[in-house]
Amino acid sequence: MGFINNNREYIENFNVKSYESDMFEELSISSAMKYFQEIAGNHLSNFNMSYDELRADGVVFLLSSVFIKVISPVHLGQNVKAITWHKHTKGVRFIRHSEICDEDGASLFKCSSSWFLADPQTHKIIRPKDFPKIKNIISFPEKSAIDEGTISIKCPEEIELIGQRSVYFSDTDYNGHLNNTKYADIITDCLSNELQSNRIAEFSLVFSGEVTLGEKIDLFKTCVSDNEYIIKGSRSKGR
Repeated sequence: MGFINNNREYIENFNVKSYESDMFEELSISSAMKYFQEIAGNHLSNFNMSYDELRADGVVFLLSSVFIKVISPVHLGQNVKAITWHKHTKGVRFIRHSEICDEDGASLFKCSSSWFLADPQTHKIIRPKDFPKIKNIISFPEKSAIDEGTISIKCPEEIELIGQRSVYFSDTDYNGHLNNTKYADIITDCLSNELQSNRIAEFSLVFSGEVTLGEKIDLFKTCVSDNEYIIKGSRSKGR
């Protein structure tokens, strides 16, 4: 576990393991997302909002979108510190910023993510004012990991179907959904050829729904500019 700094940001140290790195011995995007997911949950636990405590209160946090900027690769065996803080609340969205830094404090990965509270049974969005415990979280609006804006992806009407992916048991999390980090693996798998000679500089992920065990995802791909790709996933019409 890590620690709270200045009562507003949470810091935790990691050492990059072999199973967290890709074939180039660099921290994979999905592993970076796992770091960000882990420290977000650990941060909330310090305010009596662990996953179990939230479930007992009838709420869960669900990820709406994420944007990651890679400043410099993180290498296998490297010691890093991951930092996260609640930047502010905007309507029903909770904006969280995070970073992965080297031991000297230089930023290597920057992240902005948007979350919302929902009823785990009905999936109905819960407004912050209807969950008083949320006031326990102290915002840190003056600190930014990354330039903030609405994370959106405009998908062209014409986009090529490249395959289909089933949701397996190992893909799911404690909410019974395809885990957020697994989407990064699916997306990078769709770019297997391109990633042989290019590294990811920016990665955006926007969710429009949930998929669960046994469902099938149709995967679409298009190149929108030089080394910029859009991968779209939608529920298969056959399921």
